[in-house]
Amino acid sequence: MSQPDESGYLGSRIAKTVVHSAQNLNTPGGWLSTWDPLAPIEVEVFHIAMKGPAGSFDVYIDDSFYTTDTRSDRNEYDPSQPMPVRPGQIVSFHFSATAAPAPQVWLYLRQPQTGRTQL
Repeated sequence: MSQPDESGYLGSRIAKTVVHSAQNLNTPGGWLSTWDPLAPIEVEVFHIAMKGPAGSFDVYIDDSFYTTDTRSDRNEYDPSQPMPVRPGQIVSFHFSATAAPAPQVWLYLRQPQTGRTQL
């Protein structure tokens, strides 16, 4: 994990595993991207960028559904409320697509902002 700068920025992470998986909760046998675990400290995912096959995707933290979107070929997620992730939690993207190319997903992390309610 990189050291934060003045803004708390911790850098980006690309998925550790990208495979076709029967464990995919959107489409069994579809692409599954995971970060296992994402970070050894509590972080906020404040931006997500991806490119890959056309289709939709669902995001999970551990086994809990977090969000979904209808575009996985080129997408950018810049939430007004960052996604909080605790130490040891697994973030996964479950894609509807089974065709090539394999999806590439980057998560951009920062330290939690002071005064913001955490999970």
